[in-house]
Amino acid sequence: MQAIPTHVEGLDRALGGGVPDGNIVLVAGGPGTMKSTLVYSILHGNAQNGIPGLFVSLEQDAQDVVEKMALLGMEPLPEDRLYVMDMTHLRLAFRDKEKGKDWIKILSSLFEEAVHAGGYKLFALDSLEVLYAIVNFKEVRRELFHFVGMLKELGFTPFLVAETPLGQPVREGRPEDFLADGIILLEQFPVGAMGVQLRVRCVKMRGSRHDRGYFLLDWDGGKFTATKAIQQ
Repeated sequence: MQAIPTHVEGLDRALGGGVPDGNIVLVAGGPGTMKSTLVYSILHGNAQNGIPGLFVSLEQDAQDVVEKMALLGMEPLPEDRLYVMDMTHLRLAFRDKEKGKDWIKILSSLFEEAVHAGGYKLFALDSLEVLYAIVNFKEVRRELFHFVGMLKELGFTPFLVAETPLGQPVREGRPEDFLADGIILLEQFPVGAMGVQLRVRCVKMRGSRHDRGYFLLDWDGGKFTATKAIQQ
């Protein structure tokens, strides 16, 4: 399968070249593990190399996202290469939902319009927890299945940001875990008496022969690098 590179040195090698095209990838971790930054950097790196992306933020204003990422070294890109959609767009969409409309159809229409306008191939949602708060799911697993299916039908390779409760690195049977083709987990590890390391590992990735071990994840002011973690 064609691989979508993460542009994270070390992580792409661990994934056998990158994320298989079309895979639904869950990027999970606790607070402060740079989940959103990692996902944005994946879209940003690919946008610079001719694969346009759509980043949907349910928590922050689009301009704030772009400005904060620029401070981290990822310069703003034209919207036809990387488009950041914020909560304002979804509030307008969910206004119709209150009239009894199907929210999946509303989102499908919204994202389809973006695809037709910009030809976006990568998709990111930040985050699933906020989506759960917005949408009154009746059957979470079934409705989430239709949601991710809709993203695939639009031709996306989706990255979904998910929160792991602080101090609980193991995720326990949440519906998105079963529906995802891949899970990338970020965790903070204590090192020595005072230190902390940010580590990443690929829990699963369908269509890829990947390394399941931990990698030290580092941000050098412009990009992520991943190196094999040494057991402490």
